[in-house]
Order: sequence, then C-alpha cells, then structure tokens
Amino acid sequence: MNFLLNKGGAGKSLTRSKTASEISKLMAGHIDLLEAYGALLNTIGADEKAAGPVKVLQKGLRDDIPKLSEIILSAGAVPPRDSNPPKGDDVESLLRAVDKRERSLRRDLEEQLKLKHHLRTIAVLNTLLAGAERRIGDVQTMAKQLSIPIS
Repeated sequence: MNFLLNKGGAGKSLTRSKTASEISKLMAGHIDLLEAYGALLNTIGADEKAAGPVKVLQKGLRDDIPKLSEIILSAGAVPPRDSNPPKGDDVESLLRAVDKRERSLRRDLEEQLKLKHHLRTIAVLNTLLAGAERRIGDVQTMAKQLSIPIS
C-alpha cells in the first residue's frame, strides 16, 4: 500500500508549520528582490528604454508573491511583509544587488525543492525556479548592454 502513496507524492511530507516556515523564508527573499528591482527603477528614472525591461522583470516577480502567500495561508500562517532594501544608489550597484538577490533566490528555490513538500507546492517552486532562471539571464543581458561586469 505504501507504494501507492509514494507514486502521487502522498505520504510523508513537511508539516503545515514547517511548510509555512520554509515558504515564508522564500517569500521574504522574493520581497527583498522586489525591493531591489524597485530601487533600480527609481535610480533609472523615467527613461523608458532602460526602465521598460526592468518593469517587465519586476512585474513577473510581483506576480509570484501571491502564489507563495497562498501556500503560507493554506498552511495556517501569516505571510511576511517586511523587506530589506538594497544598499547602493547608482545603477551599477543596484543591478549587482538585483543579480546577487536573484542568484540567492535561485539557490533557495533549489534547496526548497530538495525538501518533501506537497505536490502543489513543488509545482509552484518549479515555476518560480524557471522564472528566476529567465530573470538571471535577462539581468546578465542588461548588465552587458550597460557594460557592467557581474558574475
């Protein structure tokens, strides 16, 4: 009978409180990244040619937050709201902060996927990871266009 439970992902998985705790940490990273994109946009200003791609990336990230919030709420907890603004006041330092936070978010998502989450949560995490990968590529492209070296 256990073999049937394991096929669908049923059986042993994280408790609701552990799920809420883990996804809350992930959501806090998302909020911090969103804050970094906002700071970058504020620094770029009204130049639509430069701001347009950043706005698209920011919107995609903003659309991910309700997905995480729903998982946390379903687990009976309250989603985080605090943010940690990036340090820096020029495009170069803020683009580097965005890149650093994107890479950190990708690592966090990869770590979460190693845990025994429910199938629905795994699906959301995989979607978020794919989005992070796309954004990292886009940030690297922006950095090249602006001649800003990032790793």
